Amino acid sequence: MTNDDLEQLLQPSLKEGQRLVPLYSIRAGFFTAFFGGVFATLILNGLNSWRLGRFGRDVWFYLGAGVLWTAVLLWFSNTLFQGSQAPWIVNPRVLRNAGRVLALIILGRTYLSQRDAYKVQDFVGDDPPNPWPAALGAIAISIGLTGLIVALATRSLG
Repeated sequence: MTNDDLEQLLQPSLKEGQRLVPLYSIRAGFFTAFFGGVFATLILNGLNSWRLGRFGRDVWFYLGAGVLWTAVLLWFSNTLFQGSQAPWIVNPRVLRNAGRVLALIILGRTYLSQRDAYKVQDFVGDDPPNPWPAALGAIAISIGLTGLIVALATRSLG
């Protein structure tokens, strides 16, 4: 190793005034995904991306997943209202479980892209912030948004 390598190694990696912001825990993300579904997961993971300063890089994934889930909700509402499919497909339990599975997939994908930040947070010893105000707010928004999409879809069909 040369002296230049050592000097570069000893340079601080954070810019002046920049600090590490702890992320919401992955456990909170799991519970939010399980109870709140896709929209709640997108909101909470979006907040983590915002805290990391990488929201601009992740927003396209979040928008794509939100559009996909909105399309599924619209299709489900249309199918339920017209009664044109097999009963097991239009069962609300199937939709709820599909939402949970998709939310957990989104959580896993987001965790993989943010795992370095989680490792640094654990290494430094930063405790995650209290996630429950954000998680409960995300779940409430998710329930309201899902209800609004289904109501608008069935109203426009009727």
